[in-house]
Amino acid sequence: MTFERLIQKLEVRLGQQLPGALAHEAMRAVDATGKPPQFKHSLPPKPGSVLILIFPDVDGSIRFPLEKRAEYPGTHSGQVSLPGGKAEVGETAIETALREAKEELGLDPSEVTVLGCSQ
Repeated sequence: MTFERLIQKLEVRLGQQLPGALAHEAMRAVDATGKPPQFKHSLPPKPGSVLILIFPDVDGSIRFPLEKRAEYPGTHSGQVSLPGGKAEVGETAIETALREAKEELGLDPSEVTVLGCSQ
């Protein structure tokens, strides 16, 4: 598939209703009894956002960057992830994703065409 065709297909699909939580059910973790684990948070989760940056490489292949998080004593230590992070006060999901991609990848937000958002 060419990059242009992929973008056309994504624009059509992202213009439709997205599956949201329903899509996550197939991958949901279960405990030994087959029930989903009950996660308890002391505080509500903070809003955040990631960017799936798709671009054509010089050879015509389609690429997207991932990054390996730094090693530290914490929940996401050493994980491979999409560029992104926590939202700052007043930011939209798209603003958060573009800001984080600029900070983490050096990406110029003015050179990005946003195709959709899963909010």
